[in-house]
Parts: sequence; structure tokens; C-alpha cells
Amino acid sequence: FPTRRSSDLSQLNRVNEHADKANHLFGKILGAHLVANGITSAFQSITSHIHEAISAGMKKSSKR
Repeated sequence: FPTRRSSDLSQLNRVNEHADKANHLFGKILGAHLVANGITSAFQSITSHIHEAISAGMKKSSKR
């Protein structure tokens, strides 16, 4: 029985290591996704402000 118990513990340790690696990878992917979303949001905001500024400038220019 001691050999079987040792084998079972070894297998459980390997499963635990794989779970830790998967968890770490998930964290990296989630972090990258959040950064990408932040960059996309910032780009959309900047683009929107540029369009608003151009539109306001064109309206002001046409009134003159």
C-alpha cells in the first residue's frame, strides 16, 4: 500500500502543478484582455473627441 499511496500522491502533485499553471495562464490572458479593452476604449474616446472637435470647427467655420 505505501507504494500505491506514494504513486497516488505523485499523481495528485502533478495534477496540482498543471492546475497552478492553468490558473497562472488564465490570469495572464485575463490581464492581457483587460489591457486590450482599456486601449480600445481609450482609442475610441480619442477618436470621438477628434470627430467632435472637427465637427465643431466646421460648424464655426461655416457661420463666418
